[in-house]
Amino acid sequence: MSRCYICGEGNSDAGHYHAECLQKVFRAQALPDFDCSLEELSAQLKEQALSGISLPGEYPALAFNSKVLRWCDPVCRKLLPGAGEFILDLPCPSFPYLAEARHFCLRFAAALKIETADCALVRLRSKEFALFRRRSDRTTKVRFPRHIEDFCQLAEIPARQKYWYSIDDAAALVKRVSDSPSFSLVRFFERTLFYFISGCGDVHYKNLRMLCRRVVVGSYRNRVSKYDLEPLSDLMPPALNIAGEQTDLALPLNGKNSGIQRADFERLGTISCCLSKTQMRNAFNRILRDAARQYPLVLKRSFLPLEYQECFRNLIDERISTLSEG
Repeated sequence: MSRCYICGEGNSDAGHYHAECLQKVFRAQALPDFDCSLEELSAQLKEQALSGISLPGEYPALAFNSKVLRWCDPVCRKLLPGAGEFILDLPCPSFPYLAEARHFCLRFAAALKIETADCALVRLRSKEFALFRRRSDRTTKVRFPRHIEDFCQLAEIPARQKYWYSIDDAAALVKRVSDSPSFSLVRFFERTLFYFISGCGDVHYKNLRMLCRRVVVGSYRNRVSKYDLEPLSDLMPPALNIAGEQTDLALPLNGKNSGIQRADFERLGTISCCLSKTQMRNAFNRILRDAARQYPLVLKRSFLPLEYQECFRNLIDERISTLSEG
């Protein structure tokens, strides 16, 4: 049976999509029409930059929307460049297998019951993989944006200072902004454990975000803004040379970027996230248990080359062992 480009289940290298997976990502029973080459998408990237709808980030990404072409016979659905509910991560020469690595990391986080953006790999006409990610700041029926702010905006600092602060400072920001801080801080602590275990340590104030849902109470003028952590989406996987020298986390934890141990996370949980001993112990046990159980299967179902899978396996085993000590 051919492998699904969303969940990875199957045996052969030929790709297909499960109907239930497509429904979850694209809200359709069949894959919307998408037929582009890397050259066409690169040209579209320049057009979106000139039109002012380009997406921020270190690596190339395009805004896409799903449109129903009712004048066609038969009626069909097509994925078109433009402001909409999807982000398409393009292949990048400076980062081999970027789409496949992001797909694995998002599937790995979902396996740990961490809320993530729905995503799907697609083959370009030029045979490379690209990754569609569903945006959380777009509603399912209407494309009007929900209010979303990254931590630079919330802290009222310029984007160039995105690495100037620490994980402890980010936890304090979550505590200040969230309407249910006790719940959000547990989730933030679990996500920090995931960043460390998976190697997605390039977390900074521009890819940490809070999503705002506005609830109308009584009248339009009487609104309550409800902030919560955005589902994981903009993850930066480690490069192929994982065995090389690297930092554990881009933002310091307990004053350190490397050589991080379990005691540093315990300090984060106790002091910055205000977790009880029971909450922290349960978070450690759940994340470590599920990570050890789930990552081999998720890695096997990924579309990464074998050498990249082996690097991930060594890294995750080492990080789980580090957090299990003591």
